[in-house]
Amino acid sequence: AVTFAPWRPRSLVPLAVAGGLMVHPFLLSDYLDFVEHKPDRGLQNARAQGQSELVRWDPISKVEVIDIGPVKNIIYDGGSQASFIYPFDGEFRRLRRDLEISAEQNAEGGFLRHFWQRGVVASHWMQEGTARRVLVIRSAAGQEIRAALAFGAGSVDAVELVNEVIALGRDEYRFYNGGVLNHFQVNAVHGEGRAFLRAADAPYDIIQIFSNHSSSSVAAGAGAMDPTYLLTADAFEEYFSGLDDDGILHINHHIYPRIVTTAALGWARLGRTDFQRHVAVVMRHPIEIDTLPTVLIKMTPWTAAEMARLRALYSIGPDREAYYEIVEDPLDPRQSYLSPGFYSGALSAEIVGRAAYRIVPTTDDRPYFNFIRRRLDEVSIDDTRFVRPEVANLLNSQIERGGGIPLDVIHLLVTGVVSLVFALVFIGVPLVFSRVGREPWPGRASSLVYFSCLGAGFIILELTFIQKLWKFIGYPLYTYSVVLFTLLLAAGLGSLSSVHLRVVPTGRWQLPFVGTLLYGGFFLVTHQWLFDAALGLPVWLRMLVAAVCLFPIGFFMGMAFPLGILCIERHSRAAVAWAWGMNGLFTVIGGLASVLLSIFLGFTVTEVVALGIYAVAFLAASRLVPSRAEESV
Repeated sequence: AVTFAPWRPRSLVPLAVAGGLMVHPFLLSDYLDFVEHKPDRGLQNARAQGQSELVRWDPISKVEVIDIGPVKNIIYDGGSQASFIYPFDGEFRRLRRDLEISAEQNAEGGFLRHFWQRGVVASHWMQEGTARRVLVIRSAAGQEIRAALAFGAGSVDAVELVNEVIALGRDEYRFYNGGVLNHFQVNAVHGEGRAFLRAADAPYDIIQIFSNHSSSSVAAGAGAMDPTYLLTADAFEEYFSGLDDDGILHINHHIYPRIVTTAALGWARLGRTDFQRHVAVVMRHPIEIDTLPTVLIKMTPWTAAEMARLRALYSIGPDREAYYEIVEDPLDPRQSYLSPGFYSGALSAEIVGRAAYRIVPTTDDRPYFNFIRRRLDEVSIDDTRFVRPEVANLLNSQIERGGGIPLDVIHLLVTGVVSLVFALVFIGVPLVFSRVGREPWPGRASSLVYFSCLGAGFIILELTFIQKLWKFIGYPLYTYSVVLFTLLLAAGLGSLSSVHLRVVPTGRWQLPFVGTLLYGGFFLVTHQWLFDAALGLPVWLRMLVAAVCLFPIGFFMGMAFPLGILCIERHSRAAVAWAWGMNGLFTVIGGLASVLLSIFLGFTVTEVVALGIYAVAFLAASRLVPSRAEESV
């Protein structure tokens, strides 16, 4: 603001303040203290008892390690998620022998000393000695890496989005974890899983993704409306294409019915059939602890010998106590909990309507995998509606913790209501009751429509671009930075260039709208192809590609607001005041609308709606610009 304002000596004061604020963080010798509003997962008690060992900040998350003996617990963002570092001496042969004995004796202890549950080792157990290449996406503290090495993997690519977690495993805790991240067969990479897979030069024998949201974090409301690009039909297409002919995709997730429907869609898109013979699902029974079902998808149909080996891992047999059960048996589909329609890749309307929660596949256009709620009240266990105890417990616990309002939607409701109330109080009330706000002017309706459309259209496009580019760039912080900086810079330059390009009420006033609509349509049609082609590039190049793609539409959108001000400023002060007020109010409304539209209709439809809003603004502008008679006057 100081840079573009008319120069005066007193401008040095705000300029100096702004410069000081910008330089100050770089002069700090340590992190600024950050206190969570509500620490979870025992973090508050651990700090009080002196169990917090260290804190690290990362562009993705804040991580804190607490010692809960004998396990080190890595806490993400004050308790939204967690990972565990288990003590290990690096003796993989002894670990493998202990796991075999534990499976034979149906003893949990042998597994729980090294892993969160047996499901961590399932794919490695099945591919023992034959897995030449393993890819672990979201490798966290390294449990999956340890499992792969214990069962003879040739090489392990471990991809983790939070770089500080990799650093902790390689440095501070390398002796505690057995040096798994420093192992010569392990390639620990800071990056995004799908981008890394896209750039891989050979197929994998195992691709493993442990849940990037635990059931407790989703029950607390965290992540239910965050986009989850690792669990979309488009992602499953890439996983299946990245596996060799006999490879296994291994996922642990609490909402396994939706895993099945989403994976089935990806399977069908590749022209594959008979999906049910390729899927096995194992889960703990009865549900006693916070655990995650294990979903194993094999590129070739499961055989009787393979299923017998899987049963041996989970100690499932007629003479053993069944702590686990195979709920989806590819060799006996009639006993499956899910109906065949779940595996078809084309869910019928009857099944979708019967389910008590959202089971429709998620895609990159609608990536809200963890948003499964269909109603605000509690659900009951009901096999006919595909509600098992774990699903009912998850949905109902969200209501209990929210005091009657589901936590997975409460932040949307509260944010929406509070935003609208404050917008009306601080924008609407002054305009309605102030003397300036009550002044009449010609073309009032067209003016209000015009500036309302600019506010809603700009913010909807901005937020939609953030979500679309999230998958492409891979890092939330970088995505927000690129989109906001590029659009605001481009819009500012577009506004500044309006006069030089003669975008005024008496000439070329159509340019902002024609440019926005044409380039917006072009981006809508071509961006997916471009992003797919560039997904394997380094992150800084992906950020540059994103900025180049966004700049033109931001430039055109930036011209529309000053054009409108030029059209109405000759009428009265009220017209300009209402222009700013309605633009601000509908920026709030548009932000809320963009979330709802993207959840229920998808990003593509949301972008089309935003372009349609700009088309309405185009029509309103035609009524605001002076006619030829007015120009002559």
